[in-house]
Amino acid sequence: MDEEEPPPKRTKHPGRKRTRRIESWKRKKSSILRNSGHEYTDRKGKVHQRKELKPYNHQCRYKCNEKIDEEKRQEFFNSYWSLGSWELQSSYLNSAVNIGAPNKKKDGAVRGKSFSCQYNLGNVRVCKEFFLKTLDLSNKRITNVASKKHISKTGIPPRDKRGRKVPTNKIVQEKTDLVKEHIAMFPRYSSHYSRHQNPNRKYLDSNLNIKKMYECYKLFCEDRGVEPTTVSYYRHIFNTCFNLTFHRPHTDTCNTCDKLQNTIEHGDKEAKVAATTAKEFHLRQAESAKTEMEHVKKEVKDDPTHVAICFDLQKMLPTPILTCTRIYYSRQLWTYNFNVHDICTGNAFMFMWHEAQASRGCEEIVSCLLQYIKSFPPTVTHLTAFSDNCGGQNKSHITVKFWLHVVNTTNIETIDLKFLLTGHSYNHCDRDFGKIENIKRNTKRGVYVPDDWMEIIAGASKKFMVKKMSDEDFVSLEAIHKFYVKSVKGISKMQWLQFRKNHPWTLFYKTTFNKDLPFSEYSMIAKNPGRIPTQLPPLPPKTNKKKIKASKYKDLLDLLQFVPPVHHKFYRSLDYQGNTLTRQGQSREDQPCEEHPHHEEDNIELENFFDSDSD
Repeated sequence: MDEEEPPPKRTKHPGRKRTRRIESWKRKKSSILRNSGHEYTDRKGKVHQRKELKPYNHQCRYKCNEKIDEEKRQEFFNSYWSLGSWELQSSYLNSAVNIGAPNKKKDGAVRGKSFSCQYNLGNVRVCKEFFLKTLDLSNKRITNVASKKHISKTGIPPRDKRGRKVPTNKIVQEKTDLVKEHIAMFPRYSSHYSRHQNPNRKYLDSNLNIKKMYECYKLFCEDRGVEPTTVSYYRHIFNTCFNLTFHRPHTDTCNTCDKLQNTIEHGDKEAKVAATTAKEFHLRQAESAKTEMEHVKKEVKDDPTHVAICFDLQKMLPTPILTCTRIYYSRQLWTYNFNVHDICTGNAFMFMWHEAQASRGCEEIVSCLLQYIKSFPPTVTHLTAFSDNCGGQNKSHITVKFWLHVVNTTNIETIDLKFLLTGHSYNHCDRDFGKIENIKRNTKRGVYVPDDWMEIIAGASKKFMVKKMSDEDFVSLEAIHKFYVKSVKGISKMQWLQFRKNHPWTLFYKTTFNKDLPFSEYSMIAKNPGRIPTQLPPLPPKTNKKKIKASKYKDLLDLLQFVPPVHHKFYRSLDYQGNTLTRQGQSREDQPCEEHPHHEEDNIELENFFDSDSD
C-alpha cells in the first residue's frame, strides 16, 4: 500500500473571505486515512487498525489458493486501497461482484435469499471468504454494494448520497442571484496603493458599509415584490462571492517588516535569529531616511540657493458627494490632488485636476513638478526632493529623463532625488492630507464639482496654495525620448538619484543614503540618438486629452437631478469616449438620459444610453 499523499494545495477563491481548507480538517483527514486503508481515529475516539492482507488457506471447489498466489493477492490489495476514494472502491466492487438469481433446492423450492453473488478477482472466480480476506473488507461492505446493484434496474448502483442531502432550510437560488445582482450594481474601483499586492481586489465608496448596502437591498427587493434574505446571508455572499472592500484613509504598511515579524513569531530558532537581525537593519535604514530629511532641512534653512521639497499624490477625491442612495450605484468623477511641500517654509502647493482632463500617470506628475519649478527665482541652483518609493509615478525612466531635462533647460545645477523606504514614508505631505480629511469631515458644505474641492483645500490651512491645472499645463515627454535610453536597469534598488548640469546625459545614483560612498554612474544617452542638440527643446503640451468612459458620463447625468442647476453645464460639457455617437441634429447638452442599467461593464455604445426622456 502506498504512503499517504500530502493534501492538495489551496485553490483560489473568488471572494475576499479566506478559503476553507477542507483537506486540513481533522474529520476530513480521518476520512482520507480510512479510504486509503491507513490507521485512523473516528469521531468517538476509537482507533481503527490499518488494513492488511489477511492469510487464508483452505480447500474449496474454486481452488482459490491454487489460482491466485500470495504475490498476486498483494497486488489486488494494493490496487484496491490505492484508489483512496469510497466511490471508486464501490465502483470496483460493483464490477467484481456479479448478481444472479438465487439457486433453487433439489425439490425446486426457492432459498431464503433474493439473489446470489459471484466474486471475481481479475478474471478469476473466487469464493466470498477468499475475496474478503484478500481485500480485508467486512461482510457489510460487500452486502451494501450487492444490494444496491440488485435494486438498480441498470445494474449500476446509485451514487453515494452521504453528505449530499439538500438542507430543508436551503435558500433558493433565485434569492442568491438577486443578492449577487444587487452587490454587482455598486461601482467598484482599483486601489492606487494595493494594486500590486492585490490585483484582483476592488474597492467600494468609503461612505458605504454592508449595513447600508443591506438597507438599499431591502428597498431593492421591495420594488420587485420579493422577500429579502437576512443580513447575515447578505454578508456571507458579499464575503465569499466578491473580492470587495471599502475605501479608507490610506496607511502604508511595510511588507518587509510584516514578513520578518512573521518569521520571528513562527519560524525556527535559526530563522528567528536571522529575521531579527534583518529587521533591525531594515529599521535602521528607515530611520536613516527620516534623519536624512531632517538633516537636509537644517542645510536649506540659511541657504537661499537650495530648496528642499517632498511630494506625493493624495487619494482620489469624488464628485459629486451626495447623501441619497442613488450615489452608491453611480460612478463619480475623480479629482486628483498632487502636493509639493516645501520642507523649510512649510508651504504646501496643491496642483489639482479632474480625470476628464488627464490621468494620474508619470507625465501628469512631472507636469505638476514642472509648474512648481517654474516658480523658482533665478537664485535657486540646488533642489533636493523626497518622495515615496512608488515605481512608475515617481521612480521610472520617464522621471529620470524629466529631471535631466530640468537641469538641461533651467538655472538649477544640481538635483538630488531621494526615495523614502516603502512603508516608512510618513512625511509632511501625509500631514497635509490629514488636515484636508479633518476639514472635509467637519464641513457641512456640499461638494458638487472639482472647484468645491479646491475651495475646501485652500481653506484648510493658510499655507495651502491651490493651483488649478489647465489642459495646456500637462506636458508630453515624447519629444526627448529619442535622445535617451528606453529603460534604466536596476532603478528599483536606487535610493538616491543625482542630476548635474555639467553632466546632462549621466545619472548618478546610490543604493543607500551613506554620504561617504561614491556615486555610481549610468549613461542615459541612446545608442543611436542622431544629432544631439546643445539644449533640449521645451516640453510641448499633451495633445491627446483624456476622456472619461461613456458609462461614467451617463451616471453623472443621472445624478444631475440631485445637483444644483448651476453645476449642470460643467458635467454636460465633459468629454467622454464615443461622444460622436450622438443623435443627429441634437447637441450633447440637450440629450435626455434613461435610467441607469447598473452594469459594471463600461464598453457600451453611448447611443443606447439616450432612449428615454428622463433626466
